[in-house]
Amino acid sequence: MTAQGRVLSKRARIRLLWLRLHRWVGLALMLLLLAMGISGMALVWPDATERLFHAERFEVLAADEQMPPSALLAAGGEALLHGSRPAQLQLGAPGSAAILSSEVGGPPFLNLGPPRRTHVWLDPADGHVLSVSVETPDALFVARAVHGHLLVSTEIRWLVALTGLFLLFMSGTGLWLWCPGLRSIWRSLRWRRQLGRSMNLHRHFGALASLGLIAQGLTGIFLALPWLLNSAPHDPPSAPTRPVVAPTQTLDAVQASAQQLAGTARLQMVQLPTEAAPSWLLGFSDGSEVSVDDASGTAELLPPEHDHHDGLSGLIHRLHGGDFGWLHRALLFATGLALSMLSITGLLLWDQGRKKRRG
Repeated sequence: MTAQGRVLSKRARIRLLWLRLHRWVGLALMLLLLAMGISGMALVWPDATERLFHAERFEVLAADEQMPPSALLAAGGEALLHGSRPAQLQLGAPGSAAILSSEVGGPPFLNLGPPRRTHVWLDPADGHVLSVSVETPDALFVARAVHGHLLVSTEIRWLVALTGLFLLFMSGTGLWLWCPGLRSIWRSLRWRRQLGRSMNLHRHFGALASLGLIAQGLTGIFLALPWLLNSAPHDPPSAPTRPVVAPTQTLDAVQASAQQLAGTARLQMVQLPTEAAPSWLLGFSDGSEVSVDDASGTAELLPPEHDHHDGLSGLIHRLHGGDFGWLHRALLFATGLALSMLSITGLLLWDQGRKKRRG
């Protein structure tokens, strides 16, 4: 029975119960879901996000010119902190910056993500420094830390899975509360003046994005708890060792030896020899990797590593990450936007109801 004395049917009472659960669970998780939506949008197009916050990293002079990797390594090494040794050089696609990473400079920031390193962005045309990140997190780091483990220890992944479970609950109950039946779906998508702007936006965003939110919540649970698919998580990285002070081989000689085995593939990555593993590692655009012994200069084409993203686990990774083209990424971006809008309009609806009850 309602406050007005009307007797509710069993169906109406069930609907009211689910509505209250939907409202209070959503209110409790509003900030969390908003953070997941915004960080998800940022990760769908990482290059665009990085360009938005760090435009200087993309101010490359000429797209068709590139200095030898050895010259880029020397130029970037001068920008590293005093005493810090270069560890890896990444060569992007033509027209994008080269990135030199230093050795590990400290533990992970807030114990989240990879260890701290200094990164130097270089213009491949002339080697001048575009940007330097000195062991501090940038926008993409924050987005990954929020979306991947909620700024909590990476060991507590069950919190991420629990968030995915709540997202399933909110999407499922919201869809059930909205669904008017197959014959009236288009009619229910109309803008209703009597409901107000916040309620109309909440209903429309929820209805249009519900299936995408369910898919993201479900795949997010499996990614957070890989044992559900009998898929072991990635092995933790071994303790980092320092690069050697003065390699025996020059990068030019190492590249020449490796290129003979890689053929016409373009060099994309150079990992310098370390005190524990005194060999160069070079990665090429076709996915091949070549190891070059620093003492003898002998090059060896390495066998392809096992892809952790094979099978069902790989499919889930690709579905959650938007790996099926620009349309897939656009749909995921729209899903993140809808989740953010649902969180905001849900809060507005709660506040409007609170004021109405007080009035």
